[in-house]
Amino acid sequence: MVGIFPAACGVPSQANVSELCSGLWRPIHRPLGRGFSFFKAIFMRRDIRVFLAVCLTAFCASFVVQTVFQSVLGGEKSVWGGNPGWQREIAFWNVGMGLVVLQTLRLGEDRLAIAVAQGCTLLFLLLGVNHAFAFAQNPAAYFHWPPLVLNAVGFVYGLRLLLSRREG
Repeated sequence: MVGIFPAACGVPSQANVSELCSGLWRPIHRPLGRGFSFFKAIFMRRDIRVFLAVCLTAFCASFVVQTVFQSVLGGEKSVWGGNPGWQREIAFWNVGMGLVVLQTLRLGEDRLAIAVAQGCTLLFLLLGVNHAFAFAQNPAAYFHWPPLVLNAVGFVYGLRLLLSRREG
C-alpha cells in the first residue's frame, strides 16, 4: 500500500489536499512486524489547533495564579480563602493538563485532539459553574469574576468548535 505522502518531504501532494481538508483518516503503511500497519491522523484542522492553544494558555495562566499569586488572589479575594496546599494541587493538575494539550498539539492527530478538546470544554463548563456559585455566594469576592467570564468564553468557544465539527 502506498502512503499519501511523498517519501522525500513528508508533505501531502496537491492531489491529496482536498482529501486532507475533509478531515478523513487515511492509512499509511508502516510495517510494525509481520504484516501489521497502523493508521495515523494526517491532518489537524487549524480551528482545533487554535482552541487547544487557548486551552494551553489557560492552563499556564492558572498555574501562575495558583502558585505565584495564591495568597493575594485566592486567599484575600475569594470565597474559598487561601490554602497553599490545595492551590498547589490545582496548579499541579494544570501542569498535567497542559502537558496533555501540548503533546496533543505536537502529535497533530485529529481524533486525539477532538477527545482532548471535549475534555477541555467540559472543564471550562465545570470551572465556570464553580466560580458562578462562589460569586453568587458572596458577590464581594470579586476574584471569581475573571475566571467565571474566561471559563464561560472557553466553554462557548469549545462547544461551537465541537458542534461545527459534527455538522461539517
